[in-house]
Amino acid sequence: MLERLISRYNGRLFTGLLLFALTGCGHLQVSGSLAVTAAPTRLAAIDRGAPVALDPAKRLLAFGRNGLRLLDRTTGSETLLSDAAPTALAWNPTGSRLAAAFGHGGSSRMILYGPDGTEASKTDVPGSVCAISWITGDDLLFAALETKPFSFGTDRREMLYRWNGSGTPIATLLGTTNVKPLTRSLFPWIVSSGLQLAVSPLGDEILYARFFDPPAFQPYFRIILRNLATGQEREIASISLDGGRAIFVDAETVLYGNGVEATYLVDPWESREIASFPLPGRTLAVSVRRIALDDRLFENNVEIAVFPGGSILGFAADGSGALILHKDTVYLLDGLAEQPRAPQLKPDSRQKLLQLRQWRSEGLITPGEYREMKERILTQ
Repeated sequence: MLERLISRYNGRLFTGLLLFALTGCGHLQVSGSLAVTAAPTRLAAIDRGAPVALDPAKRLLAFGRNGLRLLDRTTGSETLLSDAAPTALAWNPTGSRLAAAFGHGGSSRMILYGPDGTEASKTDVPGSVCAISWITGDDLLFAALETKPFSFGTDRREMLYRWNGSGTPIATLLGTTNVKPLTRSLFPWIVSSGLQLAVSPLGDEILYARFFDPPAFQPYFRIILRNLATGQEREIASISLDGGRAIFVDAETVLYGNGVEATYLVDPWESREIASFPLPGRTLAVSVRRIALDDRLFENNVEIAVFPGGSILGFAADGSGALILHKDTVYLLDGLAEQPRAPQLKPDSRQKLLQLRQWRSEGLITPGEYREMKERILTQ
């Protein structure tokens, strides 16, 4: 579906736009032939750049505004969970836990909350937590940056933590780079943010952005695909510091924006470009049926909405709603009809597939052999 969407866009075979204002969105002007069963609504004012997270049931919105707040959409009640500003937020797949990261002196504090806002557990880690992703209902991954200044530059360590809500998180060093003094002066945020993290639908692989600052060249990020079980890594692409992103479209394909002028859909194992898209891809999100690319929303191969410049879009867990962040306000575009997701694999089939993916990461089987063996597993 996504390949057809992008190819059709590149061919300029999309319908003309109808300008209109979204009902309930205040002054948020949007262009596009948007057709949904419910109008977008304003949910809350947020601190500029603060994280937000909508639970799977679309009932609870966690967001940063003068601390961490929890909005119950059914009652309209708003609860202050913490006076500290969150750096990252994420609900688990069942909506039973909200993971929130906060700056805590020179380190970070990770807190798990229940849906009623009660604190369930917490842990501290060095550095600044930049991203959180759940891999199951109980286990989560979070990425953190540790920095240490020297006269010749700043040591930047990219760390990955795995935590189940109890005990000490398991730490893995992803990479380390010396940030040149000039780079730090031009991009001061590089020592506290910029570490991206995306988890595959099967929960066995991640995408992250590793920073490089060569002595005689411009700094850049490399998008790295890592198998969590084997630790083997594969470089997908290089992107600029202007804000490129990368996400999994499904378990086998990756969508990434170079942050400048183009976004690409690729098969990372055959180094094959499936399609390209003439937008920088500074923000990306996908559901089964739609793609949100920068400030644009697409459905069934048609661009259905263009939001004001600088808007950030994301989807609810089931794809039936889209969050829209614009300046200091978050909106919900609800009532989006979504296609059902593929049925869950049987436990034995899932385990066989995960083993194949481990072998592929280690080079023990070729991508072609992987496809053939995967097809046999899925048709059993």
